[in-house]
Amino acid sequence: MTVMRRAVVLATALILACEGEKVESPTAAKPGAPLVGTDVPQTEVWQGLAPGESQAFEFVATASGTARTVSFFIDVSSTCNKVIVGLYTDGAGHPDTLVTHGTMAPPIAGWNTVAIAKDAAIEKGTAYWIALLCSKSGSGVLKFPDSSKGPFSTEYHATNTLDVLPERWSSGTKKTPDGPVSAYFSQ
Repeated sequence: MTVMRRAVVLATALILACEGEKVESPTAAKPGAPLVGTDVPQTEVWQGLAPGESQAFEFVATASGTARTVSFFIDVSSTCNKVIVGLYTDGAGHPDTLVTHGTMAPPIAGWNTVAIAKDAAIEKGTAYWIALLCSKSGSGVLKFPDSSKGPFSTEYHATNTLDVLPERWSSGTKKTPDGPVSAYFSQ
């Protein structure tokens, strides 16, 4: 058997072994233009979210379409080993109902892109919230770049012991002029 033939046989065996499984790996490539969120890395590194803490950032969708992936930027100083990024509807200026989410364990420094749990219809001009969570079942501190310039809406979840993002957001007491976070949902 030639070297090329062996490579083809091994590749075919790997594909068959993984068939039906969802295999995720981080990538530095951004798959598409943002439907909601921003693909511009911000310049300031936020102090971070400890395991169980979540923060949501308000965005207005810049395009309509079906989101299939979420991309988010993690600072090189981040030590969180399980990040969940979710998309929430807006309810009277606060995060409301979870639409979908993506999980990366462990994330890499820089851009991370993963498939989301279920496709999400995004409507241009509609307000959404992108929430980041350093899962309680993980460890470390989630650090990400954002910006303190401007009147951006951001909220912490009322509970700081989250393992997953809840279906309904419960607003915490902290609301800061902060953001936006470098994260977006795309096709």
